[in-house]
Amino acid sequence: MKLIILLLFFATIILKTPVPLPKCDIDTAKIAVPPRIFEEVTIDGIGKNIYFTRFLHNKPGIFMSEFARCYFNVFDLSYLLDTLGIFGFVAFIYFAYRAL
Repeated sequence: MKLIILLLFFATIILKTPVPLPKCDIDTAKIAVPPRIFEEVTIDGIGKNIYFTRFLHNKPGIFMSEFARCYFNVFDLSYLLDTLGIFGFVAFIYFAYRAL
């Protein structure tokens, strides 16, 4: 029975055409840094201490935030459901639960 479930799970994944994700790599994360810094600094206001503002809104933090958003976009439930189908999604959740 387990073998049949595994075969159906992998057949569903292989036969289903994947939904393409938008391009998301280090370059797109680097491109998103300057607009986010500008937006977050302008939210703080003009009269604030510039060093404190730059400490709160730094490039490495914003870069890692953008990169993590891109990376974890693959684990979005709607993307998984569109890619795997309902049977593959249920099987994925079951196998993830069993793995934990």
